[in-house]
Amino acid sequence: MPTTQAVAIRGYREADKKRREGKEFKQTLSSLNDPLEVGDEVWG
Repeated sequence: MPTTQAVAIRGYREADKKRREGKEFKQTLSSLNDPLEVGDEVWG
């Protein structure tokens, strides 16, 4: 049976990992959106 502290640390690490993945996902989305915005300026 893992200790409460070990469970808390694991939960914190999981949450931190998800948060980092979310941040990277947002960066990917914004980098995908940038060329579209540039294209709108060129073609608009």
